[in-house]
Amino acid sequence: MHSDANSLLQAKKGWSTLQVAAIKMLGLIALWTMCALCATELHMIAKKSSLPPSTAEPLQSQLNTALKASMDTFSDMSPPPSSLILETRLPNGSILLQWHPSVLPYESCPQEPQPALVGIQTTLDQKNTVRREFLRYHYTRLNKLMQTSKQIETRFVLGLGKAKQAPYQTTVEMNAHLEDTVVTNRTEGVTNGKTLDWFQRARNMSYYRHPSIEGKWCRKFRYLGKADDDSIIHLERLSALLTKLSLFPGAQFVGRRWDRGNEYPELKHMTGMLYLTSLEVIEWLSFQPIPPQDRNKLGEDIQFARWIIEGNLSISWIDRDDFHDRSEDGFPVGFSHRPVGLDTVVVHHCKTYQQFFKCMWRLFDREF
Repeated sequence: MHSDANSLLQAKKGWSTLQVAAIKMLGLIALWTMCALCATELHMIAKKSSLPPSTAEPLQSQLNTALKASMDTFSDMSPPPSSLILETRLPNGSILLQWHPSVLPYESCPQEPQPALVGIQTTLDQKNTVRREFLRYHYTRLNKLMQTSKQIETRFVLGLGKAKQAPYQTTVEMNAHLEDTVVTNRTEGVTNGKTLDWFQRARNMSYYRHPSIEGKWCRKFRYLGKADDDSIIHLERLSALLTKLSLFPGAQFVGRRWDRGNEYPELKHMTGMLYLTSLEVIEWLSFQPIPPQDRNKLGEDIQFARWIIEGNLSISWIDRDDFHDRSEDGFPVGFSHRPVGLDTVVVHHCKTYQQFFKCMWRLFDREF
């Protein structure tokens, strides 16, 4: 996977590998600077917007309008009103999830479903904003290099910021990037229910009515997922992985499993860097009483796994060691920390500008 600029450079005779790498490095620095300037400008606008109290109501009205526009843009205007899942109790007591007959097989629908829709959890902090702008640019570019049926769709998921300038920042963000920004009507926080809000919104984005068969639904995505904004995903590798996994029957939970054997069974979960589950699991969760009752107890990745465990679902936990944390800069090679390799699907803990730059460069190497 090469960009047009990279192909042009490699086509020119006489250019050494070092020269090509140097030019790509300069281009990357220029792009990173542009993203940083965009983020800085957004924050400056927010900080300078010290409007008098009389403008508070219009501002809130504008934000509410933007929130409604976000919902209207990303939700099917008439999503399935009730659950599309049938439950069967197996001899071992677990619950097998099966689609209702109103959901058509993939081959009976006009479009092949895309591998996944992933919600990237982010905030309005400046570093998060820079990472978000860079990921937005890069993921858009990478998806354009794949067939539509192979693309991984992404959304950037914001909560309601706590800072005084947060409404301004949110309004600017949504007006600038309405096509891929989701704002939940909930205060930011890893235990506040933001992830549940995302999956419930994603559920409504995952179906469309069959154009000619009355009362039948088609699926837009095979998997729904959640990622952190300090994770960098190799979209092509993730697409290939999910396409392969989707050939196996049954519900699936895909990610980097953490449970340290049987030492802490209550903490068994897929780490929050990136995890995905089959669409039927989210469909089931959307109509269960468990998630709303328990959403504020634990970190979001542990809590999500608890919902699956407490529901006693028949589901395959697919542990992937190609989902991992970076091992550079003091992180040891161990449970989930290892160097980025040619098989890496997602690398995590790329928080600072320098770390993020290194992760990006190493993950895509000559492809970047």
